[in-house]
Amino acid sequence: MALRWVAAGMIEANKGFRRLKAHKQLSVLRAALQARHNRMTINPVAQSRGPRNIHSGDVGPT
Repeated sequence: MALRWVAAGMIEANKGFRRLKAHKQLSVLRAALQARHNRMTINPVAQSRGPRNIHSGDVGPT
């Protein structure tokens, strides 16, 4: 009986579903949004060792 109720509920819910127009272009939209996100995202800069102190003998890597 429960299976029959679930089936009746699914049939009733199906009446309220609408097909998404232009669903084939969703992959194009996703690619465009990802490209925009990549342009807007600030890329982290590699951290440097800071200023060198030549008076203490720190001349950096050789």
